[in-house]
Amino acid sequence: MEEVWAAADTVLGLGERPTIERVRQQLGRGSPNTVGPMLDGWYGSLAKRLQTPADGVEGVQDPDNQLPNSVLKAAKTLWGRALQQAHESATAQFSNTRAELEERAEELRQAEEEFKREQQRLKDRSEAYAVAMGAKDAQIAELSRQAQELQQQLLGCQQQLDSARSEGAQMRQVAEAERRRNDSKDAEHQIERSRIEERAQAQERRLHAEVDRMKSPRKPEPPGSREFPQPESLHEEIQIQ
Repeated sequence: MEEVWAAADTVLGLGERPTIERVRQQLGRGSPNTVGPMLDGWYGSLAKRLQTPADGVEGVQDPDNQLPNSVLKAAKTLWGRALQQAHESATAQFSNTRAELEERAEELRQAEEEFKREQQRLKDRSEAYAVAMGAKDAQIAELSRQAQELQQQLLGCQQQLDSARSEGAQMRQVAEAERRRNDSKDAEHQIERSRIEERAQAQERRLHAEVDRMKSPRKPEPPGSREFPQPESLHEEIQIQ
């Protein structure tokens, strides 16, 4: 370990940062697995070894751990550079991180504004949908009412149709009965007419015979014979009958 620490001091004295490869090159031997843990120990004690007697905790450093002045000066210079680089790196990293955070904050702000706009659009759509649904419900209710009215009207028309059909059937029955009565009367009238025509024809024949008899020379009638008045026309005879 002492050889590794001495080699690290030498590398530091050259103004270079001690690394495993540089320490191995300075030693001329040693594996990375062996040099690495020892070099970590060297870095762990470096802060204490860089302290001056005025900066020490007890006011005096251990002579065995005290670095040569040239190494101490180079170490402090390298340490200062490391601190400066660390500060610059931290500052740059902080600036980059801050820029990223600001950029991310801007993206989040824009996303929030877009979310609010989308939320407003959804709200407007929801309100419009509610209004449309209300109108649709009212339309459905009105159509349902009209359908019920039409159903009632249809039922009334059906009842009127049934009543008309029943009245029509009754009227047809009455008409059929009346037709039959008229047919019967017509038949009776036809029979009566035929009978009257037959009687008229028979009477007309008798009248013609009587006229022919009267035109022929008359023979003396036996005493006591009774003469009956003769009808002047066929009409009078029909009326007498």
